[in-house]
Amino acid sequence: MDPARFQNKYRIPSARAVWHNYNSGDYLITICTAGMLHYFGEIQHAEMHKNRLGQKLDELILDIKTHNPYTEIPVYQIMPNHVHLIVCISGSGSDSDCRDAACHVSTVGKTAAETVGKTAGTGKPDEPVVVGKNEKMRNIAVQCGLLSTAVGGLNRR
Repeated sequence: MDPARFQNKYRIPSARAVWHNYNSGDYLITICTAGMLHYFGEIQHAEMHKNRLGQKLDELILDIKTHNPYTEIPVYQIMPNHVHLIVCISGSGSDSDCRDAACHVSTVGKTAAETVGKTAGTGKPDEPVVVGKNEKMRNIAVQCGLLSTAVGGLNRR
């Protein structure tokens, strides 16, 4: 597979520094909407007028410390099709810093033998049960760093 392509479309390589863990520091982040569509509001007479989604984004940014106490966003600007954020991370990357759901899931799973004849929550007997899914998500969350956890949380709320 061509590394410059994803799903047969060209893409740019990640700008992430592989030697940096993104668990502390100050970052300028810009998040753009898909297709550069005006999801957050409109500019009228040189002033940004947020719609309901733009207002919700504003609330989530102001409330970031509730879910990510190691994160501060002192300056941000919501535009019709993007948002600029200065994100300050002051954490160590330990479990005590992590407030993302993936960091607090149970990694205690059942063996495959214990799941035979059990349902996977859909009511279908003998359906295979994925064992270790929570452990996989926990490992991914740790690798992403606190910056990714905090900014990704804005997208999921």
